[in-house]
Amino acid sequence: MAAFAGKTRTTSAHGPASAKKAFKAAPSSSKPSSAKPTPSSASASAPPKKPYVKSSGAPVVAGKPAFEKESKQEYEARKKRKAEEDAREPEKPKVTNSLLNAPEEIDFPRGGGTGLTQVEVYEAQLEGQKEAMEEDTEREIQTEVVQDKSKAKRRKLEREAGGAIKEKNLLPKDAFRVEHLNYKRLVPGTKVLAQVILVRPLELIVSLPNQLLAHIPITNISTEYTARLEAAGEDSSSEDEDESDSEEGETKTGGLPALNKMFQEGQWVSAIVMDSKTNDSKAKLGGREGDENVRASRRVELSLEPEKVNEGIARGDLKAGFTLTSAVKSVEDHGYILSLGLPSLTSFLPFKEAKKLQPTRLEVGQIVACRIKDVSENGRTCNVTVGKADVTGSLLSTAASITSILPSTLVTALVTATLSSGLNVKFFGYFDGTVDLFHLNGLDPEKDFKVGQKVKARVLWDSLATTPKKFSLSLNRHVLTLGVKGEAFGEDEEEETLGQRFPVGRTLEDVKVVRMDDEWGLTCEVVEGEAKVAAFVHISRITDDHLASVPKAGPWKVGSVHRARVIGYSALDGLVQLSLQPSVLEQSFLRVSDVKVGEVIKGTIKRLTDSALFVSISGNVDGVVWPMHYADIKLKNPEKKFKVGASIKARIYSADPIKNRVVLTLKKQLIASELPIVASLADAKVGLITHGTVTKVLDKSVLVDFFGGMRALIPAAEAAEGFTADLSRVFTVGKVIPVRIIAVDSTTGKLVASARQAHETQASAEETTDVAIGDVLSGEISALHETNLVLSLRPSGVKALMAYATLARHRKTTVELLRAELEKGQSLDDLVVVSKNAEKGFVIVGLVPSKAAKAKSASENVTFASLKVGQQLDGRVCGKVPTGLLVEVSRAVRGRVPRTEISDDFGTLETPATAVGAQVRCIVLSLDPEHNRADFSLRPSRLEDGVKPKDPAVESLEDLKPGQTVRGFVKNVAGAGLFVSLGSEITARVLIKELFDEFVKDWKPRFVVGQLVEGKILSVNKVSSQVEMSLRKNAVAKATTVEIGDLAKGQIVTGVVRRVETYGAFIRIDGSNMSGLCHKSKVTDDEGTAWTEFVHEGDKVKAIITEINTETNKISLGLKSSLFPEGDSDDDEESGSEDGSEDEEMDDGEDDDSEDDEQDDGEDDDDMEALANASDSDVEFEDREVEIPVASTSKLASVAKTAPLAASAGFNWDGAESEGEDEEAAEASDEEEEETLTVPGAASTSTSTTPSTPGAPTSIADFERLLLGSPNSSYLWIQYIAYFVALSQVDKAREIGRRALKQINFREEQEKLNVWVALLNLENTYGNETTLEELFKEAAQSNDAKTIHLRMIDIYERCGKFEAEEELFQKLVKKFGQSSKAWTLFAQFYLTRGRTAEASALLSRSLKSLEKRKHVKTISKFAQLEFKLGDAERGRTLFEGIMDSYPKRLDLWFVYVDMEIKQGDANRVRQLFNRILANRLSSKKGKSVFKKWLSFEKEAGDEAGVEACKTRALAFVESLA
Repeated sequence: MAAFAGKTRTTSAHGPASAKKAFKAAPSSSKPSSAKPTPSSASASAPPKKPYVKSSGAPVVAGKPAFEKESKQEYEARKKRKAEEDAREPEKPKVTNSLLNAPEEIDFPRGGGTGLTQVEVYEAQLEGQKEAMEEDTEREIQTEVVQDKSKAKRRKLEREAGGAIKEKNLLPKDAFRVEHLNYKRLVPGTKVLAQVILVRPLELIVSLPNQLLAHIPITNISTEYTARLEAAGEDSSSEDEDESDSEEGETKTGGLPALNKMFQEGQWVSAIVMDSKTNDSKAKLGGREGDENVRASRRVELSLEPEKVNEGIARGDLKAGFTLTSAVKSVEDHGYILSLGLPSLTSFLPFKEAKKLQPTRLEVGQIVACRIKDVSENGRTCNVTVGKADVTGSLLSTAASITSILPSTLVTALVTATLSSGLNVKFFGYFDGTVDLFHLNGLDPEKDFKVGQKVKARVLWDSLATTPKKFSLSLNRHVLTLGVKGEAFGEDEEEETLGQRFPVGRTLEDVKVVRMDDEWGLTCEVVEGEAKVAAFVHISRITDDHLASVPKAGPWKVGSVHRARVIGYSALDGLVQLSLQPSVLEQSFLRVSDVKVGEVIKGTIKRLTDSALFVSISGNVDGVVWPMHYADIKLKNPEKKFKVGASIKARIYSADPIKNRVVLTLKKQLIASELPIVASLADAKVGLITHGTVTKVLDKSVLVDFFGGMRALIPAAEAAEGFTADLSRVFTVGKVIPVRIIAVDSTTGKLVASARQAHETQASAEETTDVAIGDVLSGEISALHETNLVLSLRPSGVKALMAYATLARHRKTTVELLRAELEKGQSLDDLVVVSKNAEKGFVIVGLVPSKAAKAKSASENVTFASLKVGQQLDGRVCGKVPTGLLVEVSRAVRGRVPRTEISDDFGTLETPATAVGAQVRCIVLSLDPEHNRADFSLRPSRLEDGVKPKDPAVESLEDLKPGQTVRGFVKNVAGAGLFVSLGSEITARVLIKELFDEFVKDWKPRFVVGQLVEGKILSVNKVSSQVEMSLRKNAVAKATTVEIGDLAKGQIVTGVVRRVETYGAFIRIDGSNMSGLCHKSKVTDDEGTAWTEFVHEGDKVKAIITEINTETNKISLGLKSSLFPEGDSDDDEESGSEDGSEDEEMDDGEDDDSEDDEQDDGEDDDDMEALANASDSDVEFEDREVEIPVASTSKLASVAKTAPLAASAGFNWDGAESEGEDEEAAEASDEEEEETLTVPGAASTSTSTTPSTPGAPTSIADFERLLLGSPNSSYLWIQYIAYFVALSQVDKAREIGRRALKQINFREEQEKLNVWVALLNLENTYGNETTLEELFKEAAQSNDAKTIHLRMIDIYERCGKFEAEEELFQKLVKKFGQSSKAWTLFAQFYLTRGRTAEASALLSRSLKSLEKRKHVKTISKFAQLEFKLGDAERGRTLFEGIMDSYPKRLDLWFVYVDMEIKQGDANRVRQLFNRILANRLSSKKGKSVFKKWLSFEKEAGDEAGVEACKTRALAFVESLA
């Protein structure tokens, strides 16, 4: 026993002596034995009073164990001797431990080490061995005198065990022990190969060698992915909580990919240990952890960051064939930039090469294993490949530095020693490694390998705790190929992995022990068919009792066969983990995922709380019982029924492995139920009858829960046999009821059930066979329900039902009078059976004559598939809804009758003929096969020919004309007016101003939904399908306008240019509310001149329609003369554009003399001569007239304004009519491929895009779906806002606007601005001054303040709030006095309203605030405004002042000339041209002047003027010569 206790697993440095007393080497060796007996000699001569006890491990002092109490004299004597020895002993120099002189670290059970030198350690070993031998001799003598044979036998076993351990620790020369990976060796910095076994939302669970587990947090993937996480967190920090939740696998925010998009189960990764806990701290990450693997992985935290994993790689080892880990740093135009984690070294991966790894694109931050193909000469870049075959098959031939060897490196190793526990190998000539038994690919280390043999192996992990550093390698096939372990050793990998073949919880009957490790566990073999599968049983899983070591001669000896249970699977080792513990074998299930829903079990009550009852059902698995499931009825005092420790019978109601939750039910009805259960969507079959628990009672439906968390909805019509107004009287929460599944939606997972069709009755199918359809019988009233009579037929006693309305019509009375007459027990004759329900055991009866019975019987066979539009059917009114009636034509078919289809006279709807229960004749109006919906009509005019209706049916917009008087029913009372239903598909809008002839302040109480109203049609818009209606008596219909259907391709129209963009001009067609787009390529035939010089805002133009798209309501126009038929081109139409000088900025006093050069070539002279000699028909000149539109304030500076957004309620964001300009702009942008265009969006001229959907969204679901794909589209968001405005839900519209501002990416500034402008328009229309002011301030803080001010001014201008506009202008010029645009817009505002004095004062104020370089531009603008809107004479004064200071600014001269041309005074214009030519001009400038002059003379002058111009031009050319 002493020998067994004194030895360790690695070395004899710590012997028995070192474990028992302090080591003193020098005194004991120099003194004779007589002077100071050693402890060993003392022990031999004088046996201790008590036998030596090994297990205590107590140190020995002066020949006796420390636990024996010394006498005082003995203690004093020993203390004195020790002091004398210390005094004689010379002082030893201190020896500093270092990594160079430190002894090899040992694997001692309780840790520890030594601070002694190597010489002292060697002396201690010798003394320990000597002392151990003496004690062994002593114990052999003592054993002989021991009478207790059992003790002698036990000590014999101990000596044998000690000898075995001693023998095991004996290693061949130069060999070293094969170490297993454990938590102590997983110190921070250890690099290890891992395999992903579970991908969770916030972490990866990985398998490590030797059956260990670890986790990789989401923040340890890569630095790039962590940066994206932080950015996404900042972006989503202000989002609502209900929008932050996402399904697993989906991106979180900003396109951030989830972990399951970048990692797959079975993927291999190289990692580095960041933290390791020797004891499981039970730390949890991300909520409740139900997986045992997740809990076990908490002890080790790893990182995949290339900067840490690749740390230590020598630059010289980065050669072709070297494999390492990288991360995607960025995505470029043609590939990816990879970060290798090494300073100043990156790699480029082309898209084509990346597809070898995966077909989808790589994400920034994704980890990629790669192999170096070549390194550039400067060593800064390298080319890599990421194909799996390239990476896994890359064999590293050499490495200069030991730190360059990474996990997953494939090497060729040389076997240096074969041991029973594995192999010793050496690779690259000087690096040592080991291969343990579980990584030999099923081979025997001593039989199948020889010293000197070369093997191919992959590095698993490195050992930082050993000196020198060693590596652990693997020869397993699935590790070498970086695949998944197959079913059997030596065979090809199968599709079904070992983990799938041996699921947790499976019981194996014949498990054979093939090897025993007395300190670790049992290696077993499982025979599965012809395959043999390796398995392992840890020492703690062998038996329920504690085992310090596995006895070789015990029941688990090699060759023994046992019954075992699978408790896990080590993916990296390819081992099945088993347990032989009886307690585990007896458990019903080991995990929550093994629980079978619906199984009846027994459990033990653990505790009872206010919210639940907790029950222990099997091992570590507990169940919870919610109060609703305590019993069939609600318990007032559950604590009296449930006692801790009591045994109860329960049924598993649901199981959630993710939450580690098992829900039980104690309801006896559910436990004893023999009906099939519905535990999943696959179990839900139409027609299946099962038990459900009522969980919620609503007004018009009941919710029931099934097993497995399934839920179904029971509509009110299917809740009971008769109509029930209050469902809570029939159903109580917690009640168990039988239901029949009547509908299953596999897409949404929704179930619809019926309690009415599942009621069990005493009558059976056999009982109903006594009657047949058509039999005429008599019966007795057995019950009176709300809508039906319950009869008992004679003589069979079969239950029958008959509607009150049927009997009332037969007796020619009303239902109310009939019910007063009927009593229980009365007899009824002439009953005819019209239908049978054999399953429920009842029949439906009518009354003779049989005509009604036959009609009823025929209608019972009607199905939805058999319905056809126009078909006439008999039915029964079964309910009323706000929009009309519900009619049942058969058990399987019900339909809706719109209120406008109940009668031909809207004033006679409420009649007994249409009361609930009445039999009616109807005709099929329309069918919706997708939703199984049908619309019926009860109008006599549809059922019979020749009936003239008082209120004709309105089926389409063609039936309505402006001025027509119609009647309809109020469909909705909104904030802006009413919506009136005129037909089943036609709804008209009535604005507040059209409700009454007189003013009514509180008008809403005068209208209710369903109220009959009469009014006049004001307008019908067939394009937008909008109908305007008025209830006023003196209402006047609006004039009709041209619709898109009235136009044709090639038709010539006139219009006004509304807006000029970079891609073309928008032209409003006269006499309509439509606009068309003239692309810039269709403006002019003159290719040498910019097209913008021919069109500008406000121009009256003649255009030809080149294309019409009625589906998208888009019109394309052309202005080119070549597009018009001969004789129709309008050459006299004036079209021009503002001169580009408007945007030029030049310092005062700086004359532009740069163009007055003397180097003009002869070509200009030739042009001038041609100009002088040209005839009228030879040359055409373009007009460079500058025109400033004055229709609205915003047009002067081309302020981008909100485009009109059509809504069904007619709400427009700019206060103007909807013209569909946005769609046209988007189309134009598609046509322009050569340059990037700024396309107007829904709210401004921005980069907004129109959603590419076949049709516009018409429901909330449509909008949400589109926004999911285009969350940054302001167009969609504003359409969404308009949708709710159309429904008069202004608050909801505001909410959508706020949501848009939060969800649109912060980089999309223009998109956010569009939404802000839309909200300002909304608040201006529906809010008050306070809310508008608050929103305006908030918008100015969130956007460019100047832009917001200009947008708000434009809003005021459109809605006519001029006082507020002037006040805002005052604030604008005060806050942004350096802006020339602010001053000119303010001046235009004053001049438009005739306030010339205020406008004149603004000029002097502006020049004081503006920079000097902006003075010329501003004065020019003011002068143009004076010409357009004010006093032309004052405009001339301003221009004269400018020209006096800048006589050579030809652009300013041309603006002056254009203004005078507009005034129509030809003499003044000619004087200006003469003044221009009086200056010294270059040939180019002269050509421009004469070209413009000649154009003027041809259009507004006379023949004399033309000749004068040519004469002057010829003279100019001669002067240049």
